[in-house]
Amino acid sequence: MKIVNNLFLVSSLVAWKADLTLSLNEKYTGLVRYDLKVTSDAGGTVNHSCFRGEHPKASNLSCSRNDKETSSQGGYWVENLNCKDKCCTANVVTKNPQKSYNINVCYNCVDFDINNPKWNKDPIPITCVGSKSFSLFTDGSMKYN
Repeated sequence: MKIVNNLFLVSSLVAWKADLTLSLNEKYTGLVRYDLKVTSDAGGTVNHSCFRGEHPKASNLSCSRNDKETSSQGGYWVENLNCKDKCCTANVVTKNPQKSYNINVCYNCVDFDINNPKWNKDPIPITCVGSKSFSLFTDGSMKYN
């Protein structure tokens, strides 16, 4: 029985959470920024972002970054961040074993209109946040929780 339990533990990695924040900033007209934060419950966090500096249009609201950002503890990294409209995709790559997992996270804010933002009196960014939890497995599969 002990061997079976050990085999089960080897096949699953840890639980993860991805938070996506979309920000509009009135001070820098047209600046739209996507921030993706990926956290592992085994420790370590990665912050990866991209922005579009031109006047945003819903049909062409996109940005990407192909470089990688390594976690604060070095056990994984996030690369190939691609964002469009309300969603971002990225690859989470684990170091040991080295496996690549494609994640997709979106924000869902009903009253958040990119084309007609409701600015506050203070010049602070308007933000909208989305989150997704997921599990990664050593066989290369993943499951959204």
